[in-house]
Amino acid sequence: MWLFALFDLPVDDARARKEYTKFRKALLSEGFTMMQFSVYVRFCASEEEADVYRQRVKARLPRGGGSAGGDYRPAVRQDAGF
Repeated sequence: MWLFALFDLPVDDARARKEYTKFRKALLSEGFTMMQFSVYVRFCASEEEADVYRQRVKARLPRGGGSAGGDYRPAVRQDAGF
């Protein structure tokens, strides 16, 4: 099954860009591959493995909302038939 991480993080100031870069590098270190900007994918052999990586992505997500305010919400999708 494929686990997708889709996100839209602010990059409007230096701090936000640094947080974006840190999150992107964390995804890469967890074995995700960039399909396009802000779309990363990783193959998982089971539902249990997908759950582990889903939690890891959520744990690495930047907190706060950048200078625009608000909060981040991850969009992690899986598709066994892809």
